[in-house]
Amino acid sequence: MTLSLADTLKPAHPSLAWRVVGDEVILVDPTQADTVVRVFNTVGGAIWLQLDGTRDLATVAEIVAATYEAPLADIQADVLAFAETLTAKGVLVPA
Repeated sequence: MTLSLADTLKPAHPSLAWRVVGDEVILVDPTQADTVVRVFNTVGGAIWLQLDGTRDLATVAEIVAATYEAPLADIQADVLAFAETLTAKGVLVPA
């Protein structure tokens, strides 16, 4: 699935659980045949925390870029790659 910055995504299942631990986000996905644990680095965690189905990916990128004082174009590319990877794995779905 090819996403655009206009897309809005949310976690695919209400049973997904995550916690912020230090500067990482740990996600537990019990919907898989074997429970999957994913660890997102600082920027990945910041992106994940914004993907609640109320913001499009452009807004998510703007928030993360402002938070880390990073170039918006770089963060937009990161947000799209992150979202496409997790959508392909069934972790994120369109809102």
